[in-house]
Amino acid sequence: MKRFIGAIVGATLLLLAAFPPARARWYVWTGLMVVAPILEGLAKWVVGRPRPENASFGFPSGHATAAAAFFGAVLYLATTLRPPARRVVQILAIAVLVLV
Repeated sequence: MKRFIGAIVGATLLLLAAFPPARARWYVWTGLMVVAPILEGLAKWVVGRPRPENASFGFPSGHATAAAAFFGAVLYLATTLRPPARRVVQILAIAVLVLV
């Protein structure tokens, strides 16, 4: 759990540093990073699919949920970039979301 929280904090700092508009909309990103793990926990409880080697629930993956939340926020914040950069960031974010 510590690694997961560390990854969320690191991703948040990276996003806030890379996108100046993200600093103005810090509440969107922070709220998303708080809500995503809560929704993941609820989904695990609803689905109830156990891990093969453990008694805890394994679906949906915490890593996939965090990646989807991160790149979803990147996709949202990319709308503030200039057109050439906006298109590249949006395409890459969508590609990662589809792959996750």
